[in-house]
Amino acid sequence: MKVFLSWSGEKSRDVALAFRDWLPSVIQSLEPYVSSVDIEKGSRWAADLAKELEDSSFGILCVTRENQAAPWLNFEAGALSKAVDKAFVSPFLFDLERDEVDADGPLPQFQSTTFSRDDVGKLVETLNRACGDEKLADKLLDQTFSVWWPHLESTLHKIKSDATASGAIDEPETPPAERDLLREILYLSQQNQVLLRESGVADLPKSAEELRVALDSSRAISESLEHRLAQGRKASPERRPEGFDFGRIDDAIHAASNLAPALVAFQLILPLLRDELPWLYDLGRTFLNRIHRSNSRPVHRKAARDFIKALEIATVNPELRMTLIRKEVEDFVMGLVVPRLHRYADLIADGHG
Repeated sequence: MKVFLSWSGEKSRDVALAFRDWLPSVIQSLEPYVSSVDIEKGSRWAADLAKELEDSSFGILCVTRENQAAPWLNFEAGALSKAVDKAFVSPFLFDLERDEVDADGPLPQFQSTTFSRDDVGKLVETLNRACGDEKLADKLLDQTFSVWWPHLESTLHKIKSDATASGAIDEPETPPAERDLLREILYLSQQNQVLLRESGVADLPKSAEELRVALDSSRAISESLEHRLAQGRKASPERRPEGFDFGRIDDAIHAASNLAPALVAFQLILPLLRDELPWLYDLGRTFLNRIHRSNSRPVHRKAARDFIKALEIATVNPELRMTLIRKEVEDFVMGLVVPRLHRYADLIADGHG
């Protein structure tokens, strides 16, 4: 079976060549094709490429952080989607996370593969199924994959380290904290959905449908925040001391106030405090963990009361407050953030979360 390996850029080409050499060792019936080495000199490359696309039964797109918007890669992705069943086309994301793939491009329509043993193993299983009568027995495939995986892993790690050494990888100057924050918001919302779906506790609020609507709203707010971050939205300089985004927290608090469940609103706001107020973030996480571990209303009430007590201890004493909260943000924190979290915890304690 022919496998078309698409690439664009030096790093992507090296990844494609690594797969070209490796795949037949795992599944001997595979015939990988990489244009840079498999087009004969003097041939009409356009006609040759078109024929290979037409004859291929499987496509692997070697995607890197630098090339995902490359016209040639996207052209071949489009050509493969027309020539091959979409189930048999997979972008291989090299040094790139799924949530970093351009949502407006053609790549999200395919089931991607990341650089991990489990994911590449699933890709190999799909390749094997596509081989039809020539496929390997499952046990034999597991054995050959186990033998040959370290070779591919080593080669790809070398490609990554060589690219880093040559400066080919454009690493961000700071960690992607905003992306981590949004992932946490979405995770917490999903955890709340699981609680609602699986608990069946009698003393939960009567209208489960209202809570589901609210959870949908929380996801919409998260997506809105992500969109604003992607657009580079910044709060005005006079409201934003370094390290603390007043605008984003202000938006989140006012948006969250429209949600019925206090617990959802609490979850949306908390991750925004992680960098500036780590003590408050830790207190909140401890509170949420206790909530999620139990479906008991008394446990929820005790967790909320403990959080409120810790919050009061940390903020009522002037000396302790001065240690925990920077002067530049004290008015904002004490005037909006702390009262709002206190209010949400009160609602949860009273069974209105």
